[in-house]
Amino acid sequence: PYDELDSQGDLREAASRLEALIAAVSRAEPGVPIDLIAHSQGGVVTRLAIGEAFSRGTLPAEVRTFVTLGTPHGGADLATALAALDELGGFDAQLAALAAVVPGGHDPASPAARQLSEVSDLTRQVGATPVPDHLRMVSIAAAGDWVVPGPRTVVDGERHVTVDVHGLSAHDELPGSAAATREIALAMAGLPPTCVGAGEAVSALVEGETISFAIDAAGAAGALAGMSWPGP
Repeated sequence: PYDELDSQGDLREAASRLEALIAAVSRAEPGVPIDLIAHSQGGVVTRLAIGEAFSRGTLPAEVRTFVTLGTPHGGADLATALAALDELGGFDAQLAALAAVVPGGHDPASPAARQLSEVSDLTRQVGATPVPDHLRMVSIAAAGDWVVPGPRTVVDGERHVTVDVHGLSAHDELPGSAAATREIALAMAGLPPTCVGAGEAVSALVEGETISFAIDAAGAAGALAGMSWPGP
């Protein structure tokens, strides 16, 4: 049985299991194209799996397309803030309370959450892992994503598209949205993303940067509020 705890362990271990699964699928169906579509931290796991297999020369030739949705390729602002609070210490009660209300029972102090920090060793490893040139990769972001803001989903040198999905549940709604479905289909067909006007593109960029800044500011405020300051 698979439950929420299975998504909170070491992401490198998850990547190793995915790498083995991709190889098994390739052996079972030789010559059949394999399209990898991953949501949120699943995109980080997939990128690591692809990178490891490619570096060893074992990535199946059948792997053609790699699409991520709301994936924190550059780390997640929220994970960074939580990791900072945990490192400072004295926030156990607050972190426990947050774990109790976060959807899906996700623990903000879990190994996966720590690894998704913008300054973690794993995030640095992901940034240093290039996507193989022969893969068609597209990173899709939701304009109003408060879990993984648009700027954190960018991969240098790869296609990136922001779709018009908003609201507090934008991160969860992104994979099933009509806009994301269209972009996935275009990627699988080897076609470029949907064109948008300059105004829409700038608006999405500003919204993503604003959300990212707001999360960072909230994390900094929480840290400052919990510090014990010396008297005059």
